[in-house]
Amino acid sequence: MKKKKHAKFKKGSLILAAQFIASLLIMFTSLKIAFLPWFYQLLLAVLLILLSGLVHKIIYPKKKEKRKAFRQLTGIILSLVLSFFLVISSSYLNVANTALSGMAKSDPTANYRTYVIDGSYNSIGKLQGQTVGLLTLGDEAEHTKAKQIIKNKLHCETEDYDTVLDMLSSLRRGEIQAVFINDAYKTVCANNYTGWNRNAYCVDKISFTYDEEDTPSTNKNISKNAFTVLISGVDSRKSVTETCRSDVNMLVTIQPETHQILMTSIPRDYYVSLSNAQGHKDKLCHAALFGTYTLQKTLINTLDINIDFYARVSFTSLTRIVDLIGGVKIYSDKTFVPWTDRGITIKKGWQTMNGRYALAFSRERKTYTNGDSHRAANQQAVLKAIIEKMSSSPLLIKKYPEIMKALSTSIQTNMSSDQMKQLLRLEIASHPSWDIMSTVLEGNSKRMLGGYLMPHTSLYYMIPDENSIDEHRQYIQNMINGQKISVN
Repeated sequence: MKKKKHAKFKKGSLILAAQFIASLLIMFTSLKIAFLPWFYQLLLAVLLILLSGLVHKIIYPKKKEKRKAFRQLTGIILSLVLSFFLVISSSYLNVANTALSGMAKSDPTANYRTYVIDGSYNSIGKLQGQTVGLLTLGDEAEHTKAKQIIKNKLHCETEDYDTVLDMLSSLRRGEIQAVFINDAYKTVCANNYTGWNRNAYCVDKISFTYDEEDTPSTNKNISKNAFTVLISGVDSRKSVTETCRSDVNMLVTIQPETHQILMTSIPRDYYVSLSNAQGHKDKLCHAALFGTYTLQKTLINTLDINIDFYARVSFTSLTRIVDLIGGVKIYSDKTFVPWTDRGITIKKGWQTMNGRYALAFSRERKTYTNGDSHRAANQQAVLKAIIEKMSSSPLLIKKYPEIMKALSTSIQTNMSSDQMKQLLRLEIASHPSWDIMSTVLEGNSKRMLGGYLMPHTSLYYMIPDENSIDEHRQYIQNMINGQKISVN
């Protein structure tokens, strides 16, 4: 009889020990990743202690209590269920933390090639000890890393140039033997050097990452201070780091004090001065070919505002995310067959769109009279629907790991994981009801020559409306200053 009691006692002790370990695991994980505000951390600790005490009391009831065996069995089952739940919760928290780390403070990637026009340097090895030209345009950190790489590889001299034309003139005169340039400048070289595509030889190519310089926003507490983030949706087919145009250009201003979010879309065809082109103008979407830094700097100069962060998003991954969350509810003001996907028809009215439909809807412009502006409004509608679905549907918990994995491989940002956790803690602590507003900068479409990348090709551009820029700048500035705003 004593052996039987001892066996039951031992079994109960082992199960309680497992629950204790699971409780320690969830507490350690929660403290390590710092998702919860301190008050909720304290509540979690108290709850775990109370649950441990409750289960202990059920498994080891007073001697005189009836149905002791049934209570012990109930306590054991309850303890096992709690332990399983705590372990799964710890796993989910780690998945979220890994995803945030994958997105946060991602080092930008640059794709470079070495070109020559003299056939005697037809391999990279023959450039040893020669002079190679580099451009100082764009991100200084990228230029510094590029110079370091080419010097280490070739033990060569380097010459810096402020313009593409000056660099190519030196190459033509033989003052430098090669140029080491970002892939984005290939078209610019072809426009500034007659016969470039025929006479220039690529003898080497390389991709590298580089550390961005810290800015005043690096240590900003975004749970207390308003901030603006640039959403750059790129039409990449392989990776979010792929060199490509930015089809979505949206400024999202978040004011945690007034609980307002303003989405300001800038049409992709906006005719603006590129920050790396000495005043030359082109479509805004072309700025992204030179990197997100150039796109961000171009918008800062155009709108005369501060942009704290950027988030580069693989727009085609939208299909996977929308499908994972079970589709999004969107309103279309007309029935049309999308020009980017002729195999589907989007009908007028409210409807639940899957990923394929949502992507086509957000890329459509030819259906609308004011195509580029209407497309920007559609993109805002899709983003808003995704945010609302992900923040309100409890059914998404079972898809949580897949959603977080999809987000981590689709977003590249200079916001730190600590800053993203600040927003999460704000959401958990106060669960504010966000007032989400959207607006689009205006302009007038015009077909003309003269764009920086394709100066001899007649293309449609949108000439910015300066009054619209002034109006939207004021919206953003008022939000940053803590004022509650409304948009027209």
